[in-house]
Amino acid sequence: MLESSNSSPWLFRQGLSPILLLIIYVSLSCVLFIFDSKYHSVDLVRKTITLVVEPLQRLVQIPETTFLELQEYFTDLNQLQAENKALKNQRLLISKDLLRLQQIQAENKRLKQLLLIKEQQVLQGEVAQILYTARDPFSKKVIINKGSEFDNLQTGQAVIDEKGVVGQITKTFPFSAEVTLITDKNQSIYAKIRRTGQRAIMFGMSNGLLDLRYVPYHMDVKVGDVLETSGLDNIYPAGFPIAKVVKVDRNPAFAFTQIHCEPLAAVENSNEVLVLNKLPDLPEYPSEEEITKEEVKENKENKENKENKENKDKKEENKTDEKKDKKEVKTENKAENKIPAAEKIEKKSNE
Repeated sequence: MLESSNSSPWLFRQGLSPILLLIIYVSLSCVLFIFDSKYHSVDLVRKTITLVVEPLQRLVQIPETTFLELQEYFTDLNQLQAENKALKNQRLLISKDLLRLQQIQAENKRLKQLLLIKEQQVLQGEVAQILYTARDPFSKKVIINKGSEFDNLQTGQAVIDEKGVVGQITKTFPFSAEVTLITDKNQSIYAKIRRTGQRAIMFGMSNGLLDLRYVPYHMDVKVGDVLETSGLDNIYPAGFPIAKVVKVDRNPAFAFTQIHCEPLAAVENSNEVLVLNKLPDLPEYPSEEEITKEEVKENKENKENKENKENKDKKEENKTDEKKDKKEVKTENKAENKIPAAEKIEKKSNE
């Protein structure tokens, strides 16, 4: 009984063979395919299944999509970081060239302005570069890269930049030279006010400014006036700008006005300067004997001229007197001739 109760038909115990199942499923698929291609009756079923399965499909794809997006994000981030690093390195490499280019452009501009000044003033000179400042901290001096050996520099040559006067050469060495700036306390310049033409002497103050000394109280000077070289010292050619008046202090208690000026040139900031050729020497001042001889000669000439003028005036007076006498004689003769004629007329009338 137990064996008969547990026993089942062979078909259900063994099941269908795999080959048979494959044939059934393939046949069913072909039937559905043909039926659907002709009548489109499975569209509704397909849409329903898609509607149900698509959210599950997307839910299953979330980990993969998230992983791919994170991978792409970190890949792009690493790539951007690498590109940023490369660009920074490239910028550092280019920056030195850019800074050098800017320096060259500024230097080129300054040199053009220096050459333009040289052409306008019809002056000869050499462009020099400032190497360093002098060792003495209490003086205003710099060293340039031109000297007496190859460049034939001499003491007393004027030094300018594109804006105005910088100083003058006070010492020369074989391959360099010392330039004393106009702001040095031992430096002075014969200047004149461009607006009025009045002359004055300008001294350095060692604090970057200039002092216009010995200016009378009544002299016409005001803030903003430009001072230029007068050319009287035979060092600086006339007409070069020196400084601008920044302070005018008039005190009636003092005979002179206190005037402070600011240099127009980049006196303590220049890198390139123009060293002008030395001006030709002025004629020597005459000696006292020559002055005395010249004065005696001039006095003698003045005396002779005065005597000649007096003699000439006397001659003209004599001529004038002679003319007057002649006129008087003629007048008297005419009067005498008129009297007999009048007597004749009177006689005739009586007869």
